[in-house]
Amino acid sequence: MIDVSIIIVTWNSERYVSRCLESIWKNTRGCSFEVIAVDSGSTDGTVEAIRRGFPDVRVIPAGANIGFPKATNRGIRESRGKYLFLLNPDTELRPGAVERLAGFLRDHPEAGCVSPKIIETDGSVALFHVREFPNLTNAFFRHFGLRKMFPRSRVFGRETFGDWDYGDSRSVPCLHGAALMIPRSTMEAVGELDEQLPLYLEDLDLCARIGKTGKLLYYEPSAVVVHHGGKSSELSPAQGLLHAMKDGQAPWLFLKKYRGPSASALFVLIVLAGSALRVCTLGLSHAVSRALHAGNPAEIKGRCLRARALLNWALSDKNRFMDGVNRSFR
Repeated sequence: MIDVSIIIVTWNSERYVSRCLESIWKNTRGCSFEVIAVDSGSTDGTVEAIRRGFPDVRVIPAGANIGFPKATNRGIRESRGKYLFLLNPDTELRPGAVERLAGFLRDHPEAGCVSPKIIETDGSVALFHVREFPNLTNAFFRHFGLRKMFPRSRVFGRETFGDWDYGDSRSVPCLHGAALMIPRSTMEAVGELDEQLPLYLEDLDLCARIGKTGKLLYYEPSAVVVHHGGKSSELSPAQGLLHAMKDGQAPWLFLKKYRGPSASALFVLIVLAGSALRVCTLGLSHAVSRALHAGNPAEIKGRCLRARALLNWALSDKNRFMDGVNRSFR
């Protein structure tokens, strides 16, 4: 049996995917692996770039944007590895990442999955990839700007363990799906990704289901992955929808599924109030910074646009919102 099946879901990923694939072959030496790329209807030359530069990759064209969960499940069904490594196309592996994650799972049979240290392009640790599950307290801290103001606080930054330096291996409640390795036996026990779930919710749901089996979720910093697509100061309309999905729709649906309708309704009120406040304050800050030629107007504008996207989400019909997302990313 192959040690690791690396499964990458692509959609208009030509900008990043070659760098990702090159890093896999360059930096993976100590284990056998296969790479499966499931393409969700790319129109930018992603499939052609993969086939031209990386003939050993097994490309599975889905023919349309079928969504991340369905595309991932298709890759899993086609895979043969003992361990399944779900990897975003906008990532880049540092040397030894695959071997260290596979070795960790081999040495820790109690582990249901493991994630590497994920860093941004500028070298900073991506705080989103180790976190607590959505809850109302952390939602208040996030949407009223307290987590942003005090990211390293044990209280206000606890959603992403802000007081921790990410330097040691430990079990954690929830991991981000940008780079996640799972034993095949665990995936068979919990079942495939729920194909009815939208983007940004599938990893929360998967982690919750793994935890229910009694298995632990681990963070292993000796393995390092760079996430190149994680930061942006300006938002296009499509990026605004994605931001509303990540910070609005996905946690709302998680709370609705696991905590009930009262929790999800309170979450919407928190987002509504917090986003309205931030739209007002950031809009004023943007006007002042432009008038005085001080600060970073582009960054403030980007933050204001993100707050506005969340405000629009909070005021929207949630089913119609999903229809708009689906239309935008077909």
